[in-house]
Amino acid sequence: MKRFLPILLAALSLRAQVQSAELNGKPISFNSQVNSSDQHVSVNFPACTGANKLVLHFRNDFQLGLNSALPPLGAKSEGIRVISQTWSPTRDALTLEASGISDHRYDLAILDPSQIASVDGGVEAAPSHPVAANG
Repeated sequence: MKRFLPILLAALSLRAQVQSAELNGKPISFNSQVNSSDQHVSVNFPACTGANKLVLHFRNDFQLGLNSALPPLGAKSEGIRVISQTWSPTRDALTLEASGISDHRYDLAILDPSQIASVDGGVEAAPSHPVAANG
């Protein structure tokens, strides 16, 4: 009897499209579990001795990274927080509601900034730099 290991991979954006999966260079089936804010890809494969290489091929993954740090003990937080995020029905527009301190600069890391067509309520920085958001 073969033993299978369930693997749950990191979250992908709702916009992402998983094209295929390979285990050690051979196609393998996968499942996508979609929820209201992201999707997770799960893959089951036989437990084998030695190293295994799992590769997912996907496109249009868009992710936003927030730099956050805890405030000093007893101090108020100055970090930015995403209150809500909503994708359009066609998943070609993402609306974020964020909270932060007015006139404070926040840098947001963007995975694949080439997918950004416009920014409202902030300033798009050079492609090699994060997007700056005004609180």
